Amino acid sequence: MIEIVMTGQSGKSDLLFQMHRLRARVLREQLKWDVSVQRGLEVDQYDLPDTLYLLSLNQRKEVRGCWRLLPSTGTTMLGDVFGHLLPAHQPMPRDPAAWEASRFVVERHGEGRVSLAESSAALREMIAALCDFSALMQLREIWTACEVSMLRLASRLGYQPDWVGPAQKVGNYECVAARFLMPPEQSKDLRRHLGFAHPVLHPDDLPAQAWALRKKGSSDAVPRCA
Repeated sequence: MIEIVMTGQSGKSDLLFQMHRLRARVLREQLKWDVSVQRGLEVDQYDLPDTLYLLSLNQRKEVRGCWRLLPSTGTTMLGDVFGHLLPAHQPMPRDPAAWEASRFVVERHGEGRVSLAESSAALREMIAALCDFSALMQLREIWTACEVSMLRLASRLGYQPDWVGPAQKVGNYECVAARFLMPPEQSKDLRRHLGFAHPVLHPDDLPAQAWALRKKGSSDAVPRCA
């Protein structure tokens, strides 16, 4: 199942702590990323009060995957930290209909915590959730800085994002700035290709603050997933 939470949201502290521990475990311990971890939590300057998180939970309500989502009208990791991945003629947009996705993490199998089936299910659910989130928030595109391997994975799952610039070495990884176009029909088709005939997110799943972010610069139409 998918939960959408925000920093400081009432009743969601346990899920948020689980997410930050998951990020520390996967990014620092397993992938050896150069990220700051304190008291077992991976947190940075983009974990803001208006940050949204998509969390994949198993039947025991344990966090097994996450996305971090920020509107491009504010501070973003791609714009501030990884701007060198963007070509000069195509900067990070500042558009209410364009958001940034970062800290895409799924619990990895083989570490004694989850099975291959559970890890794969969380991965597919997280991508389906991003499709539904984009439809609910009336987004046209999602921008991200990610490893080239993630784009290859997206292609294998049925979706080919746009490479905004050439791949560049960041630490030990080949990384690229990418844009996922999110037209509603294409998002619906991708969700179904992933094995989800029905939306994994619904309007009532969004926190009240998320509606306020959605309404900035967008229409007042009530969003829904087909």
